Amino acid sequence: MIMSKLLPFLFLLLSGIFLNAQSINGRVVNTDGKGISSAHIRIQGTTKGFLTDPEGYFTITEVYDGDVLVISHLNYENYTVTADPEEKYLRVMMIPKTYNLIGISIYDKPVVCLIPDTPLFITDYEIWNGQLVLTANKMRKSNQPRLIFMNMDGMIGASAELNKPEGLFKDPLNNLYYASGEDAWQIFNYGDTVFFSQPFDAELYRDAENHWAESIGDSIIFSYHYYRNQGLGYFLKTEESDSAREWFSFVDEDALDRMSWGGFFDNNQFDQRFAEQIVYKPIQVPMYFFEDSIVAFNFITNEIEFYRHNGELIRTVEMQYAYKNKMEDEIYYDEVYKKFYGREIRNGRNSLIEININTGLPVETYTFKGYPHIENLQVYGNELFFIYKDYAGDEYRRLYKSPLIKQSAGL
Repeated sequence: MIMSKLLPFLFLLLSGIFLNAQSINGRVVNTDGKGISSAHIRIQGTTKGFLTDPEGYFTITEVYDGDVLVISHLNYENYTVTADPEEKYLRVMMIPKTYNLIGISIYDKPVVCLIPDTPLFITDYEIWNGQLVLTANKMRKSNQPRLIFMNMDGMIGASAELNKPEGLFKDPLNNLYYASGEDAWQIFNYGDTVFFSQPFDAELYRDAENHWAESIGDSIIFSYHYYRNQGLGYFLKTEESDSAREWFSFVDEDALDRMSWGGFFDNNQFDQRFAEQIVYKPIQVPMYFFEDSIVAFNFITNEIEFYRHNGELIRTVEMQYAYKNKMEDEIYYDEVYKKFYGREIRNGRNSLIEININTGLPVETYTFKGYPHIENLQVYGNELFFIYKDYAGDEYRRLYKSPLIKQSAGL
């Protein structure tokens, strides 16, 4: 009887609460009145958050009278405001942060070390939502690894302690993860705060890192090597299907012929490992998926191949941007400026080469003198980022960047 009287009361109470919920539109701008992209608006005391679009506009839903909104961004001071039911449009002007670090213009020097005054052994990094995310120790053998967020000029924002991370992985849907041992976590960053998901099986992380190539609409694309790494298949799986179908396949026929000759050397464990790593090095065919076409860099035939989404080959272009025997089977894509780059190592020098994919010819070549052993290359916004190992007692691995301008980069 009491419950029957209580339920209508709760219904009316909750109805009143939901009726008070509102939506607020607005824009976050800097002191020049320009919109700030990817500013985070969080309702204080909750886990609800919203991001501004590239022009700084936003819409917040289910805001109640008296809710405190915290607006944050890596490069600006936090801004706090109390929600007002009478105010349907909110304009927020954010003040740039003042850092003690001295800013370095990358054009003052062709190659710049980010965080130059802090000795770090960087294990991995990703470019995520317009910022750099690092996993690093203060020294190689340090047992206190950290996750560090910084802007593209090396100014540090948020950071958090980690548990011996293996590395970072950014999936095709732009989610960021790290793994340690048998567990993995998804990473969230709201302003100066870092959050982690509940742990999940690290095998899922490793499978995704090794095989998840792309997502298009409701379809997921996986890649797998077979034929002792001399075959490469791209498989398509939709939400409606429990199985995946092979979409594209590439095979090094010459390598298959060599397999028919039999084993190499004495076929012991050492020789088998040598064969897998050297003789049967995994073939590489990086593919890039766009709305109207697919571009494949086929390093088996040294051709750039253009396909329709149904798998029909449109045309091929010979790779002519570098010497064939010096060309690394790597491609780097600048998602900001939609440019492709290849890599060449010749006479101990690293060169990054912008490629005209319609002709296969080089557009511009950038040579990095004095940096023979660079790792983890990424290109973003006409800048090259890479890790370089300083051989000072084998203790430091630093992150560098260089503008891709029309000159020879490096020292």
